[in-house]
Amino acid sequence: MNVEPDYDSVLATVSAWSAERRASLAHALIESLAQDSAPRNGRKPTLDQLVGVARGDGPPPSDQQVKQWIDEQRMQKYGR
Repeated sequence: MNVEPDYDSVLATVSAWSAERRASLAHALIESLAQDSAPRNGRKPTLDQLVGVARGDGPPPSDQQVKQWIDEQRMQKYGR
């Protein structure tokens, strides 16, 4: 048998508490949500976690530099 109190009765109880105690409860709830949403081992990283993962230490290459790299790669691969 599940004797979990419903939302309205919890809200009514908490509403009678002092503002400090309600804020403390809100903080504890937010922390518990953050723990629940923390990535677990084996989960794939999210886009936010991957942004910048391939970024180098220097400035990004220019279009001319990228074109040169592509041409060099083609020369190695096809000999043209």
